[in-house]
Amino acid sequence: MKNLVLIFVAFLCSFTTLSADNIITFSTTLRNFCPNTQEGHLINGDREFGAPVASQFNINLYVSRNNLMAEVRLYMQENNQRRNRTKVAATWRRTIYTAPKGQAVKYFSVNRGRFVTSASGSAYRLSREAGPEIFGCNDGDSFYASMNSVSAQIEYKADTGHMDVSSDKDCGCDSRIERIILRNIRVRVGKRQPFNNNEYIFRSAIGGKVMTVRGNRNANGTPTELQTLNWKNNQLFTVENAGGGYFYIKAKNGRYLHVQNNSSQPRAFAVTWAGRGNDNTKWKFIPVGNNQYYIQSKKGTYLDVQWAKNRNGTPIWLWSFNGGGAQKWELKLHVPLL
Repeated sequence: MKNLVLIFVAFLCSFTTLSADNIITFSTTLRNFCPNTQEGHLINGDREFGAPVASQFNINLYVSRNNLMAEVRLYMQENNQRRNRTKVAATWRRTIYTAPKGQAVKYFSVNRGRFVTSASGSAYRLSREAGPEIFGCNDGDSFYASMNSVSAQIEYKADTGHMDVSSDKDCGCDSRIERIILRNIRVRVGKRQPFNNNEYIFRSAIGGKVMTVRGNRNANGTPTELQTLNWKNNQLFTVENAGGGYFYIKAKNGRYLHVQNNSSQPRAFAVTWAGRGNDNTKWKFIPVGNNQYYIQSKKGTYLDVQWAKNRNGTPIWLWSFNGGGAQKWELKLHVPLL
């Protein structure tokens, strides 16, 4: 009997942990995607297809980098199949779900599949010529494209009776996407946790360059430095809870950010080293606003850009607090977009 009680308690605890997240299921329709010349969507030609049109669509669904939204990125390309080779290419982004205050979007799934942070689909269609305009607007036919991988259906117009690429963003009688229907989207939403073992880039307020493991080396004592953002592995860091309000900062190669020589004095460099647990591996994130932080070592000094220089290769070291831009860091969540 005692064992049965223990099993029941364990099951209850497991259920409680899982139920801390809410699953939101919905479908949505997105409208008004209008390729136009004002936004530079006309790549080649004279605005008129006047021929069959090859249309390509790519949809990316993803969790936003701040974990507050589920978003969709749509890419559309249309090509005239003869005559003047008119070509259109356009990209749009839309938000399909926003988490309530204090909550975060963790994952989503499509058609009751597995939960992920990004998914993509593509479709290619060839549509026929619409013919001329005789009385008023010849809007052409509606065509459809489906993407099972993101549970999407697209309704669109390609060739119309006259000019096909809008010059005024109106798109009446012009080529356009009428609507995109996304069905059976499930979003997993839970309490917003600081950092939550996610992967980030650390962007300096000095010119926007980011913390980088020099040369992508994994030898103990490898220094960190500023470099232009390229999203390569040596610019990605995971923030792990160390307890007591402190966190570890782990490089993609598995090494942890250390204060060189366990020093509590300014001018010690921020280096990567195997292992964690000592005070020189623990960091406190002090909010500044606009997703920026002062990052204080448990040794007392602050993560700082040497002499506030914005050149590639500028070392990152520790300095006494001064509140300057060289000590402000923006954390940008890394969510790969397929």
